[in-house]
Amino acid sequence: MVHAPAPSQSRLTLLARAALVRLWLVCLSGFALAGALLALLPVIWRRAPVGRRLHPPRREARVIPLAPPRRANHS
Repeated sequence: MVHAPAPSQSRLTLLARAALVRLWLVCLSGFALAGALLALLPVIWRRAPVGRRLHPPRREARVIPLAPPRRANHS
C-alpha cells in the first residue's frame, strides 16, 4: 500500500524520489532483458534449427480413387 507523500516534502524532494524510481525501473528492465538473453543463449550457441525441419520431408500421399457411385435401389 502506497501512502500519499507528507505535505512537508518539497517539490525538489518529490522530483528526486521520482528520478530514483525511474532509475530503479530502468535497472529492473535491464535485468529482465539480460535474463531473457541469458535464457536464449543456448539456442543461439547451438544454432538450433529454428523454422527448419528436423527430418526430411515425407513422400507425397497417394490418392486412392473412390469407387463409382452406386444407384439407389428403390423397391
